[in-house]
Amino acid sequence: MPFLERTFVMAVFALHTVCAQVSRIYIPSTIMGRSTLVSNFSVRVYNDGVIGHNMRTREEVESIWPRTGQGSHVRISYTTYQQCGLWLGCKINGRKVVSPVRVTTQFTGTTTTEKMKFVPGTIGDPNAPTDTAFSAAGWKYHDDPNYVVYSSMDYDAHGVDQSGRNFPDWPIRLAEGRPMYMRDVEVRSRYAPVYRSDEDIFSVYKDTETEADPEFFGRLASPETTSIPIGIEVRQTIFSWCSAPLRDVLLISFQVMNQSNRILEDAYIGFEVWPLILKANAPLDTNIVTYFSGDRSRNLGYQHNPAITHGVRPHLGVALLETPRNSLGTQNGMTFWTEDIYHNYLPRPRMEYTDAFRYDYMARDSIEHLRMHFHGINLPIKNSIFAGSGPFCMLPGDSVILTVALLVGDGLDHLLSIHDLIRRVYANNLLTPQPPKDPLLSYSPLDGAIQLTWNDAAEHSTDPIVPDSLGKPFLGYRLYRARTSEGPYYVLKQWSRGTDSLTHEYLDDGRDGADPTIPQGTKLLNNVRYFYKLTAFDEGAPGLGLSSMESKGRTIEARPGARPRGAGDVSEIRIVPNPLLVTHQAQNSVQSPRIYFSYLPEVCTLRIYTVGLDLVKEIVHTAGTSESWDLRAEAGQQVASQLYIVHFATPNGRTAVRKFAVVTGE
Repeated sequence: MPFLERTFVMAVFALHTVCAQVSRIYIPSTIMGRSTLVSNFSVRVYNDGVIGHNMRTREEVESIWPRTGQGSHVRISYTTYQQCGLWLGCKINGRKVVSPVRVTTQFTGTTTTEKMKFVPGTIGDPNAPTDTAFSAAGWKYHDDPNYVVYSSMDYDAHGVDQSGRNFPDWPIRLAEGRPMYMRDVEVRSRYAPVYRSDEDIFSVYKDTETEADPEFFGRLASPETTSIPIGIEVRQTIFSWCSAPLRDVLLISFQVMNQSNRILEDAYIGFEVWPLILKANAPLDTNIVTYFSGDRSRNLGYQHNPAITHGVRPHLGVALLETPRNSLGTQNGMTFWTEDIYHNYLPRPRMEYTDAFRYDYMARDSIEHLRMHFHGINLPIKNSIFAGSGPFCMLPGDSVILTVALLVGDGLDHLLSIHDLIRRVYANNLLTPQPPKDPLLSYSPLDGAIQLTWNDAAEHSTDPIVPDSLGKPFLGYRLYRARTSEGPYYVLKQWSRGTDSLTHEYLDDGRDGADPTIPQGTKLLNNVRYFYKLTAFDEGAPGLGLSSMESKGRTIEARPGARPRGAGDVSEIRIVPNPLLVTHQAQNSVQSPRIYFSYLPEVCTLRIYTVGLDLVKEIVHTAGTSESWDLRAEAGQQVASQLYIVHFATPNGRTAVRKFAVVTGE
């Protein structure tokens, strides 16, 4: 474009934007924003439907991927002076209406745009005053602390706020077998809360506050020049995850409800975002936006910067995972993939931006396969993405869902792999990749050892999210042992398919050297508690960056022990440890010392005496081959250091006598 012509176009554009300024900007008093925390996407979310930079709050917040990407790092930036979010257009009795609208305004000396019309809250709130301008009770904005941006990270398993901010209880509850938003705070506690990702962020907003619509001049004004509320309530949830590869995915699900008493015909719904892929020394004007036409069923487009040829080559995907259904009952899919409604590269007079113009733009069924986007002071700026679906019809009370996935891959192939993964996750009710099943572990006591056995259930595991072609759903076992149920647990043995022979048994005699509290070469102590845990692990998905996953494992308590040669035999009775030192390794703590008797008959009586033959304790043994004593006398006091005599007697008259010593001092 010649310099003079370009200068003229920019001057006309500036004139139009200045003339388009409006003085009426409605700002609800409780606009709240909070940022995502766990994923690679750092995005600001507001309770009036804005995702990214909110011009109402005047917060200059840049949304980026990755959240740690600064300086020379590659990053995807959602530009400071733009915001993204939901669009919906429809016909009401033949009149074309779009929500929200966008109005040109002036901010800190820079001409920019401002999305309007959505406000926090629900339609039909009994505390909201009547909107006399539109004759719709309960449609007006109501300042309510219930209409905040909720984050699941603030709440415990009961849905109660743990952040200290005194938020209302978590609003998504399990009712009628499905997650459901409950507006009534008092009712929420009757149902279990539902959390579906590592970080769920929820808000609810509506388009029915006429004060917030700068183009509303009364319901009887000219349809060609003014706007009216549609009557939609939006329940918006953002899902994100903290571990690879799902940490590079951000799901935004819009449940749009027709809360009016009118039919919304030929409706279209869309999502808008303005990203740039940036890196030091890589020109901005090489950003390219492409619709992925290789497989239209993917409903996917992406943006990349071909000037980035080394290191990470981020491709930002924008995919529609769920769209409204058409008259045939099937999902429409992505029916338009274009740029923002407001053609900033083709300035138009303000009066041309009517609802009819906006609706026709959404309804044109436009899929643009390839667009070069330029950025520069004297060049047209075309770096927006506008994707959506339609047409569909909404009767009063109907609701539709639009779910958008923002995802980043290192190159197109990686992006497509992550897209396949998130599609499977979404199709399986947000079930994420799963480790193998836990094997069932059991044991048999032996003299100074434990015989462990388990079944092969883990080896038959399947993962509905990660196909076998991307990673084996079972790779091997890990066996752990600990001295207490809380741990620490030490790995005794690992078996990996392909390198080891898989087994379903293991003899633990304690001489493995894994646990430093058990001297090497020493067998396990009879009658002493040991805790075991057997886990199964998979291969992960190396091509997706998904690490190997390990099951939690079932913990069992086992005690080594030995049986006498015959029933009622008392000749092999043993006492360990002997002498008993309170600080001995067999003791769990000095506060609860125990001495153990093994090789006992099934039924016998133990009588413990001092060397002066004073009875200290009588124990009736009725089952098993071992028994223990906590060093407490009949009256409950702990015994002193000395030599003791124990007499064993069976019902058939067999007896045995043993001696042992107790040392309770240091």
